[in-house]
Amino acid sequence: MADFADCPRCNKLESTLHAIRDCPWVLLVWHGVPKSQIPSTFFCDNLQDWCCSNLFCSDQVLGLAEWSLVFGITIDAIWRNRNQWIFDNLRISPHHLCPKILARCRCIVKAMRQENTTFVRIFHPNSPLIRWFPREEGWVKINLDGAYSVSANLASCGRVVRDHLGAFLFAYAN
Repeated sequence: MADFADCPRCNKLESTLHAIRDCPWVLLVWHGVPKSQIPSTFFCDNLQDWCCSNLFCSDQVLGLAEWSLVFGITIDAIWRNRNQWIFDNLRISPHHLCPKILARCRCIVKAMRQENTTFVRIFHPNSPLIRWFPREEGWVKINLDGAYSVSANLASCGRVVRDHLGAFLFAYAN
């Protein structure tokens, strides 16, 4: 996240769901990515139910790939685009992002077919889902991540701090 709480695209309060599903800019992306039929609950479910129902959906999209793959690639593209918008001042139209998403899906499907890769889905209804849990009042949650490029000999890191209710407090990237 950046060091402000508002969405850089629409200036509304940004939550995780807003950033990847509910922002008006992002809605254009979701409506531009083909799916046989987007269920009526697609824009209503909470984050956990929304992710689970879409990640475990095996519907085919235009004979291209399972919806779960298209869904994951779309979320990744939306998040990357958001970060480019904030950190690189690079603005791409949602209508230009959709073909890139489908092209990336095609490349992944082609690579999997060449490698004779198979999917194994193991889902047990009693499996615990990994998710954020609120902290006790007075505590904060700090999420951090880092990356290193051997070829460029560059490292980067970032962190986001949220209060006990999950409200944004501070973020830092270097």
